[in-house]
Amino acid sequence: MALGLVKLFPLPPLYAKVLVLQSATPTLVSSYVFASVYELDTELSSSIICATTLIALGSLPLWNLLL
Repeated sequence: MALGLVKLFPLPPLYAKVLVLQSATPTLVSSYVFASVYELDTELSSSIICATTLIALGSLPLWNLLL
């Protein structure tokens, strides 16, 4: 989606790169804290954090190369 926005709106190259890389970063750990405070599914939240972190290990360098 971020790559589409970069193509749609003319942005300076640095801003475009920051937008795409920022959107590819993993889920914040604070989502686990919110899930815990509001008594939601903390196991699901921790699984999502772990999965997105592992995916980001491979995808962030690829996005960086593509930009």
